[in-house]
Amino acid sequence: MNDEFDVQLDSLLDNLARLIPEQIAFIPRSELEFILSDFVISGGRRLRLDMEQWPTPEEQEALRRFSNSWWPFFVAPDFPNVTEDQIRTLALATTCFHLYTALVDQIVDKANTCSAELILALSPILEHWFQLSAVLFDRHSSYWIYARQIQARLSRAMRDERLRQPTTTLTLEAYLESCRGRVAFTCVNAIGLATLEGQIEHIPHLCDFWTRVSLSAVIHDDICDWMEDYCDKRYSYLHLQLLASPPFRAEVLAGTLPDITELGIALFLSDLAETLYGVADTEAQRAYSDIIGYGYQRHREIGRRALDRVESRRMALMERKMRLFLTIDL
Repeated sequence: MNDEFDVQLDSLLDNLARLIPEQIAFIPRSELEFILSDFVISGGRRLRLDMEQWPTPEEQEALRRFSNSWWPFFVAPDFPNVTEDQIRTLALATTCFHLYTALVDQIVDKANTCSAELILALSPILEHWFQLSAVLFDRHSSYWIYARQIQARLSRAMRDERLRQPTTTLTLEAYLESCRGRVAFTCVNAIGLATLEGQIEHIPHLCDFWTRVSLSAVIHDDICDWMEDYCDKRYSYLHLQLLASPPFRAEVLAGTLPDITELGIALFLSDLAETLYGVADTEAQRAYSDIIGYGYQRHREIGRRALDRVESRRMALMERKMRLFLTIDL
C-alpha cells in the first residue's frame, strides 16, 4: 500500500472508533446530517463532531445531494413509529456502508496490482456497518436479506464496469441495469426504515423508487466525467457508442484509441447525452407517480426534486451546446 493511503486509513479507523451512537447522542440533527456527509465526502478523513463553522447554503445543498447520510433524517416523517435513536443509528450505519462502497469504487477505478490489498484494508468499515446495523436488526430480520442482495448487486455492477473494453458491445438497457446496480446502496435507508416501521411489504416499492430517483445522478456523473473516465479506461455507454461508430471503430479494431479531443467533438455533435437525460426523466417520472399511492409525503417531495433536477440539467446542456454553436465560424 502507498503512504498516502496508509495515512488516510489511519485517520479513517480512528474516526470509525468515534462513529458510535453514544458520541452523537447530543448533537442536533441539523448538524449531524452535515457531519456525516462531510465524513463521507472526505473519504473518512474528517469527523468533526464539534462543527467549527456552519456550512453555507451552497455547501449544505452540495453535502445533501452527495451523501446518503441525510436521507434517514429527511424521510423520517414518513415512518412515524421509528424513534429518533433508531434514525440516528441507521444514519451512522448507512454512512459506513456508503463510505465503503465509495472507497472501493475509487480503488476499482484506479485498478493496480495492490487494489485487492487496498480493498481488504477497508474491511473494518464494513464491519462497523454490520455492528451498527446489528443494534437495530436481529440476525433473522429481512433487513439483512435485502442488504446482502444490495452488496452482491453493487459488486457485480462495479466488476462489470471495470471489465469493459473499447470493443465491448453495450446496449442502452445493459448500461441502465449496470447503473441500477451502482446506485443499489441508496436503498439501504429505505430498507432499514420500512423494517423498523413494520412495513416490510413496502420494501420492494421503496427500493424501486430510490433506484429510479438515483439513476439520474449516475447518468449525470457519466456525462460530466466522460473525459476523466476515458483517460482511466472506464468506459460508459457514451464512450462505447462513439467507439463503435465511424470513424472511430476502425481505430479501435486496429488497437488504438481515438484522440480525446476528436471524441469530445463527436460527443458534442451527437444526441447521446440528451438521450440519457431523456431516460433519466422517464425514470424520475415513474418514481414520482408510483410513490403517490403509498402516502409517503417526503418521498413525493424527493421525486419532485428529482424531476426538476433532471430537467434543469437537460436545459443546461442544451444551452451550453447552443452557446458553443454560436461561437463556431461557419
